[in-house]
Amino acid sequence: MHFVLVHGAWHGAWCWEHLEQELRARHLGASVLDLPGHGADATPRDQVDMATYVERVSLWIRELDRPVELVGHSMGGAIITAVAEQIPSFLTGLTYLCAFLPRSGESLAQLGGEDGDSGLAGAMRSGPEPNTVVVTEDTARDVFYHDCRQEDAEAAIARLVPQPVAPFAAPVTTTDEGFGRVPRAYVVCRGDRAITATMQRRMIERLPCSPVIELDTGHSPFYANPIALADALEQIGAAR
Repeated sequence: MHFVLVHGAWHGAWCWEHLEQELRARHLGASVLDLPGHGADATPRDQVDMATYVERVSLWIRELDRPVELVGHSMGGAIITAVAEQIPSFLTGLTYLCAFLPRSGESLAQLGGEDGDSGLAGAMRSGPEPNTVVVTEDTARDVFYHDCRQEDAEAAIARLVPQPVAPFAAPVTTTDEGFGRVPRAYVVCRGDRAITATMQRRMIERLPCSPVIELDTGHSPFYANPIALADALEQIGAAR
């Protein structure tokens, strides 16, 4: 089983560092990448939209030239949905990690607006670059990393980048012949303050997934409990 790990908003491939190590210790393949405008990628953020993300991930998977389990965290859920619509035959399955799971025609902004108990509601601020948003250090610590080790939280906060807003507004379009062909699994994080567990379960009710595994972590299980997360991914891999 080879996992391709797609990070969420503001983050980069760096967020998978502990999980990647754990998967490889179990002799499970893992690939990580920076989305355009994130991490070490130098794409100007005013040129980034959902299509840019999807193109990058799709190209990465094609170049791997092997079937992969595509894992999306948070915003990454919408990205992996759109990738599955384009290249379903390259995928063994999709795993949504406390992630947005859009139905056809839904956008990240629309789904986020449903989650009235999210700690991100009203916490985003205009970024230093046009058409970007940021979260304050205090908000990031409380919403993303409240159950993580202090050193991990501090290192993560220092690496967050302004998030382009264009991907939030783009609806994801899917069909039964594309996305609908690909098996879906979901990892619910019960203590999530960014996408509440209530919202996660609501999306699963609309688009059923199997298996559904629940973890007692917040929004960043790759830092809070990478061993439990690797256990969950290994279980999903076995189910495939």
